[in-house]
Amino acid sequence: MLHKYTINSDFQAYLDDFDDAAYELIWTYYCSSSLYNRTSSLTLPSIERIKQDVIEYFHNSKIGLTELQKSHLIVKNRLISKEDINWIINADIRLIIWLDKEIFKLNNLNYLIDPIQIPNTNPNYNDLKRSLKSQLPYTITPTLQLEHFLSNEYIYFTPNIKKHFLNKYPLYTIDNITNKLNHINKSIESKLIEIHRLETKWKNTKTPDNLIKWIDRDNKEQLNWAVNYLLKMQPESSYLRNIDLIDNYYFILICFDQYHYNHPLERQIFIEKMKKTWSQKKFRDAGKTKKPHHLPLTKATVTQLQKLARIKNMKEHQIIELLVDEAFHNEAISNGKEIF
Repeated sequence: MLHKYTINSDFQAYLDDFDDAAYELIWTYYCSSSLYNRTSSLTLPSIERIKQDVIEYFHNSKIGLTELQKSHLIVKNRLISKEDINWIINADIRLIIWLDKEIFKLNNLNYLIDPIQIPNTNPNYNDLKRSLKSQLPYTITPTLQLEHFLSNEYIYFTPNIKKHFLNKYPLYTIDNITNKLNHINKSIESKLIEIHRLETKWKNTKTPDNLIKWIDRDNKEQLNWAVNYLLKMQPESSYLRNIDLIDNYYFILICFDQYHYNHPLERQIFIEKMKKTWSQKKFRDAGKTKKPHHLPLTKATVTQLQKLARIKNMKEHQIIELLVDEAFHNEAISNGKEIF
């Protein structure tokens, strides 16, 4: 049995409108008011435990119904829906890692917390006003800024949602991302603006497919080389190696996505240089496996070939191999596979 109390219809109407995410948000809101002093753990308990605690709190409170009404306002003003984040729902680890960093930045911004406004047209206005008068923070002020309440008063309060009760869901999962968004103490309108901003930013941050198609997910030798190359060039990315969900292939893509640049061309140049370095390594490793081939070339072409060899400090046949390899990958390779 979830709880031992008889719940009247007024209470039940609000409780029926709460899903699991709503109960979790309410639980964290009231936890500092001795709702859950049984443990010092920062891990959320089971949803059954949470529901029982919340119902027990409202049942024992002298102003339980008013507190429940206030909680309902918090839920409606803070929780995002699946429709709000439909572009995230099927995210891979690449997007999730990026979102986790961006949400961390949001949580650490020194912004003003969005208050929840209650006009006196709200049927529960008087009860809520009496409740909030005895609590902080609260304000009672004329609504001169709100046209449709010009002749009325409103009250507003800022719910003190705890950001540290976030450990229920595994790291780097959609549920964890959603939970963190829910616990940002901003209004639903402000959150939707941020979510849209993140969607646009990701489209501009994600490395274009044409720059990564040369990475062959099935080529272990190439993947190991690329990981070592990136760890040397971007040592700050080493923390990604401690995340079990990230294999070598995604490590490479995430490093590309997180590459710090002032202009998109900087990342493109970095990746193209890395690609050429890989091609040169393959030529060096090929070594003695080469067979002699004699190609008829014009004098002008031979002269240009000799100059290129001097510039790159390579042998003439290595220049030819490099150019052929690059052309082949550009024209005959797609997603790491030959298309012909």
